[in-house]
Amino acid sequence: MKNVIDPTPWRPNFVDALSLLGQAVTCLPFGVPDPVLRGAAAVELYTGSLWPAATLELLMADARPLIAELFAVGFHWGRPGHASGGVWHPELQIGIEIAEHRAAMGPAEVSNLLAVAIDRRFDGQAARVPVSVKVIGVEDLITEQITFSLTEGTPSKEAVRRARVLTALGRAGVGGRFQVGYLQRRLA
Repeated sequence: MKNVIDPTPWRPNFVDALSLLGQAVTCLPFGVPDPVLRGAAAVELYTGSLWPAATLELLMADARPLIAELFAVGFHWGRPGHASGGVWHPELQIGIEIAEHRAAMGPAEVSNLLAVAIDRRFDGQAARVPVSVKVIGVEDLITEQITFSLTEGTPSKEAVRRARVLTALGRAGVGGRFQVGYLQRRLA
C-alpha cells in the first residue's frame, strides 16, 4: 500500500528530512533491507505533526550503509551540544537515530509495514523526485506507545493520549484497514 504525503499538515523540515532519507534509501546497495520509521517520528507522520519529533527513529539490521548515504545527502555526525548518537542535518535542524536489530521482523510485522511516498521538489532540481519510506503500521505503533508507557512504571498521560489518537486515526482508515484482531494479539 502506498500513501502520498501532502506536505501541508506536516512541518516542512520533517517532510524534507523524510525526503532526504528516501533519497538515501534509494542509493542503498541491492540486498540491504530498507530501514523502518518508528517511534516519535512515526507518531508525527501519522498525526500530521501533532507531536513533533526531534529525530527520525529508524529500525535497521545494519546502519553503516545507510549512514554513508545520509552523509551524501547532507547529514553529519551528532547533534551539536548533545551526547546522543546518530546523525544531524544542520539546515533542517533534525536528526536520525538508527536502532540496529539483528533479529528479522516477523511475517506479521513485515506485512503490516506501510510505504509512504514523498513527492517533493528540492532547490536546484528541475523535476520532482518521488521517494518512499517504510513506516511501521499504526497497530504496531499503538503497541509501541502502550509498551513504552508500561515500562516507565506508571502509564504516561501523553503516551495514553498518543495511543488514543492513533487508535482513532486507525479506525478512520489512516494507514489502511485497521486490524483490531492484530492489535489485540500484539498487545497480548
